[in-house]
Amino acid sequence: MPGLLQTEGYARAVLGLGLPRISPEILERRVSLRAKRQELLKRTDPEPPQLWAIMDEAEGAKSGLADFPLA
Repeated sequence: MPGLLQTEGYARAVLGLGLPRISPEILERRVSLRAKRQELLKRTDPEPPQLWAIMDEAEGAKSGLADFPLA
């Protein structure tokens, strides 16, 4: 799942699994930065950039994160 489309909970889980020794403070900082980048897609002035993403439904199941809500 592209980072710009991840909910905070999903991003936290993905980052936590990928970086198991990361400190809670750094994890929250990374999640916060990802959420801040998502705000670019919601802006109205100037017009937001367009994001195109092709995703495979099975990707969530393979990652073990299928139960986490997506965007």
